[in-house]
Amino acid sequence: MSSESTDSIAQGLKEFFNSKSIVKDYATADRATGPPARAMLHQAGLSSESLRADGKYDSEYEVLDNACGPGVVTALLYEELKEVRSAGGESGGVKMKVKVVCGDLSSPMVESMKERLGNFEGLEAQARELNGQALDLPSNHFTHVLTNFGFQSFTDPLAGIRESVRVAKPGGTIAMTNWIRPGWASALHVAISRIPGAPRSLPASWPFPPDAARTKLGDAAWTREQLERIPEVDPASIRVEEHSFVMALRTDEEARELVRPLEKMLDAFTGGWSEEEREACGGGKLVDGVVKAIVEEPELVWRSLVTTVLKRV
Repeated sequence: MSSESTDSIAQGLKEFFNSKSIVKDYATADRATGPPARAMLHQAGLSSESLRADGKYDSEYEVLDNACGPGVVTALLYEELKEVRSAGGESGGVKMKVKVVCGDLSSPMVESMKERLGNFEGLEAQARELNGQALDLPSNHFTHVLTNFGFQSFTDPLAGIRESVRVAKPGGTIAMTNWIRPGWASALHVAISRIPGAPRSLPASWPFPPDAARTKLGDAAWTREQLERIPEVDPASIRVEEHSFVMALRTDEEARELVRPLEKMLDAFTGGWSEEEREACGGGKLVDGVVKAIVEEPELVWRSLVTTVLKRV
């Protein structure tokens, strides 16, 4: 895949995430991104189980939900904090203070997040428009910087990771999730293989080239190597774990709900195709094919990497 087509994918994703319909289109994303996000909170020491085990009930936490999207990380963090407080209660010594900044480059996502924060009673949080590759935030500030599948939509994912390290406090935790293979990937390739006139030589990593940083973030060894190259990172603290779960979609309606955000992203993903190939898959044929493939093989396996690292003290 040429650099030109890679650039068209990046531009297409930018337009997708800034579209007015993004909030509606992305409404079902929590179902796919939620389980890895919960695993990330646990690995970062922010699950109710971790917080109770540490016994740091009087601690103060400054959390950045980076590339927050619809807010699945903040929503899950709120649930974890509620569980800790209900188990111990303020009278039982649970006096932890948690401040959350939810940042995203998409204005529609930020506005939606501002509304959603109203549901999190007692959580001190704000939503701001922030560019994850050049965060308008102070250095050495956050105890936890969390990015749930954001980096693989960045133009320069490694720049985003370096920014996350910069804004973390010394000793702070940087955590991220990245797809090894999203659950719909196999169905997408099956659908394309069945359409006359569609491309016949797509790499397994499509829509991204095998050597792109977006793709390689799903490789544990490569991810570890990139983190080790950042001087502020404590290499001994790097932890990269694989997470997988199965989502069962039994009906056409369920499959279409899942594919909704993918439908809009297909314009970006097929940007490097010829006009004839795009036309062959247009008119809803590719989306219908993906839905059909999912219903035929409804057990979707979602594989991702959950990575945590500490900033040097």
